[in-house]
Amino acid sequence: MTDSREPAAMRLVRIPVGSSLAEAERELILATLDECGGNKSSAAKVLGISLKTLYNRLHAYSAEADRLRA
Repeated sequence: MTDSREPAAMRLVRIPVGSSLAEAERELILATLDECGGNKSSAAKVLGISLKTLYNRLHAYSAEADRLRA
């Protein structure tokens, strides 16, 4: 029996050979969050990470984006 909060079917994410692990992780986290409709608790569960770890990663991605825009 599956948890009704988890998406039934995940889309595939293509990560080019040569991508860094950090880039691959970012793509997988953001794609999973999107598939979970923005539900961070569900995304963390699907990814097998704690909710705190997910929040930390999202915060880091936001800070990185802000830095690149400056």
